[in-house]
Amino acid sequence: MVIELQAFSGSQKLASVAFPASLKEIGGHAFEDCVALTEVDLSKTALQEISSDAFRVFITIEQPKLIRNIRV
Repeated sequence: MVIELQAFSGSQKLASVAFPASLKEIGGHAFEDCVALTEVDLSKTALQEISSDAFRVFITIEQPKLIRNIRV
């Protein structure tokens, strides 16, 4: 699974995101300007790449759940 370029950009009410195991890539600016986003869970994904500025301009991620061996 790939989250495309600017897929959720500007989503003002998006507060948390838990991604599926099939996620392999997050496109550029996918979550840009998601100012309400405070929780991101990547721990169960097969994520290989996060593109440029995927999470640009959001306030605070309180509890990031990340994975190892990812290319940014």
